[in-house]
Amino acid sequence: MRTPHFDLDLLRTLVTVVDRGGFVAASKALHCTQSAVSHQIQRLEERANTQLFERAGRNKRLTSSGEQLVSYARRILALNDEAHHAITHKSTPLIRVGLPEYFADDLLPNLLMGYSEQYPATRVDVRLARSGFLREMVDSGDLDCALLLLPGGSNAKGELLRLPLIWLGNIQPLISPGPLQLVTFDNHCAFRAVMIESLERKGISWRIAYTANSLADMKAAVRANLGVTALMLTGNHYGLTPFTGLPSLPEASVSIHHSPGTPSEAVRNFMRLTEETFYRQTDG
Repeated sequence: MRTPHFDLDLLRTLVTVVDRGGFVAASKALHCTQSAVSHQIQRLEERANTQLFERAGRNKRLTSSGEQLVSYARRILALNDEAHHAITHKSTPLIRVGLPEYFADDLLPNLLMGYSEQYPATRVDVRLARSGFLREMVDSGDLDCALLLLPGGSNAKGELLRLPLIWLGNIQPLISPGPLQLVTFDNHCAFRAVMIESLERKGISWRIAYTANSLADMKAAVRANLGVTALMLTGNHYGLTPFTGLPSLPEASVSIHHSPGTPSEAVRNFMRLTEETFYRQTDG
């Protein structure tokens, strides 16, 4: 009896939902409606004859079967992409890199421009995601290298420098009294645990008021006075207002990691240029 095959588009939708942290963010990345994403996941569940997601409060999380299929999906898609690349770009090297979304507006354009000028024969595939996702993808070999944000200012391997974290919030009083309202990403957020730990050390009660899917989503929630958040210190504070009166936060470690084994020359060049570009921008 013939084994049913998995549709690559459906597998790619599944991986996008997981990597982007939800159905809403996945629909934006795939340029389709949320209902279309839900329908594709439903079709995949029918093909797999098992439930891939389950309810967790107002959100959805992978079932054990879903986690297993995601692992296979990454390998299937990687092999498909590798095969396509092998027959269509025989003489064009490709490197797969990842950056946190925090660096998308300033570091990334300068980095890509500088790399294309120095190494025009190499193609760069960029993935923007939270550091937790990026680290998993680097460790599994799905990315060649990634710039990571690690909380706590630990002496991480590949550390470039450390940057302060600050609280950001609306200048108006928060909407409801009682526990401090927080705006965060999900558990893959580099700063979520840091915020919570700093508050609990001082005996300050808190609650997650809003879970954001993107940096733009987070900034909109803070501007709407849904809660406060913690981000790296930058010149313009991401267009938000520093929020005083809360416990101090540790520094964040900015580090660059590569996949297991010896990185290729193209990856080493990209890592070197990333470090140079990062220092140049932070010094300026």
